[in-house]
Amino acid sequence: MRPFLYLSCLSIAVVCVVNQRAHAEDPQTELQQKQAGIEFFENKIRPVLVEHCYDCHAGEPDPENASFVLDTRAGIRMGGDSGKAVVPGNLKSSLLLQAIEHDPEFYAMPPDEKLPANVIADFRKWIQMGAPDPREGQVKTSPQKKSELAIDFEKEREFWSF
Repeated sequence: MRPFLYLSCLSIAVVCVVNQRAHAEDPQTELQQKQAGIEFFENKIRPVLVEHCYDCHAGEPDPENASFVLDTRAGIRMGGDSGKAVVPGNLKSSLLLQAIEHDPEFYAMPPDEKLPANVIADFRKWIQMGAPDPREGQVKTSPQKKSELAIDFEKEREFWSF
């Protein structure tokens, strides 16, 4: 009985030490993956957004451009009138990918010409990576959106139950 107890304790200790070392290496690997993702965004994704998208989809949301901005992480995640532009890790739900692929059931962006296949592949990879994006900032609400949300109390008082 004692040898069994001794071996059991020893094996548990070995498993704990190995498990602890494995977890100790994870933060470094995770940090490296995050850095690689940001580097990928800065080298492959941001230049395409600046060159092909920012003319219409940067700054304040414009209803003529689906109230959709791409110049902040919040804007690209929030999307526009049609829904979320990028869902990290989910290609099918990412409307930005459908747009740049010129999906016949969706908008074709950029409208004048389709992006090269290698650029679209970069966007696919970026979304699968979790869409790492170092950009900060909030999406500005357009004046029209604010007025749509405003309550007209005089009009509401005329409601039949008041």
